[in-house]
Amino acid sequence: MDAGNRSNLCFMAVYSFLLMIFIILSSSPAGAPSIPAGKIERTNGEVTVKRAGIEDIFRAKEHDTFFVGDTLTTKADSFAEIVFVDGGFANIPRKTALMVNHYAYEKESRRRKAVVRVLEGTARFVLSQRPGKDSSFVVETDTARISAGLADFIVEAQKDKTELYALGGAVQASNTSIFIAGNVTLETNEASTILRDKPPAGPRSLTGREITGLTERTNLSFPGR
Repeated sequence: MDAGNRSNLCFMAVYSFLLMIFIILSSSPAGAPSIPAGKIERTNGEVTVKRAGIEDIFRAKEHDTFFVGDTLTTKADSFAEIVFVDGGFANIPRKTALMVNHYAYEKESRRRKAVVRVLEGTARFVLSQRPGKDSSFVVETDTARISAGLADFIVEAQKDKTELYALGGAVQASNTSIFIAGNVTLETNEASTILRDKPPAGPRSLTGREITGLTERTNLSFPGR
């Protein structure tokens, strides 16, 4: 076999290999989910999920896996519950959109690294397992960055402010802007408001009536359960 034929054979082999790789990649949906953040434990009413890299929006079903990058949206008169891979959960009442940006959990060490974004509306987070060393659980909104370890707290995300309510445990918050200094730590039954252009307001005590209202609004009621 002369040098010219060997060169052609090498070229065809490389071309075939590259073509095969292209076909495999093009047949896989962009942004296909791979990292589970938890599962959609319960739903009621119209609840949808938008998956990263996929244009279609589909109806959420109970026990569906909820992946990193997914956005869950509840419509009017609907609600959902997401149970995360570490056993914590989020109750999501009506007219809320929530996205998981990152979720990693090591069972043996109980090390958790999570970033969840409340795009709009209200979400209640219940983190019932004591986290391991170097863990973090962060909730972001347009105006606030909130972190907690072992806690029960509610986040209300609005366009220009975030309302934060600690129902149990300690919760820390700061403004999302690096140019606005200051943070606040809330203990059980305390609240704070984080405006877009200001540091978090100092903690204030929740009244019994406020606690009852918040609990009723975020303790999801599922017909027939």
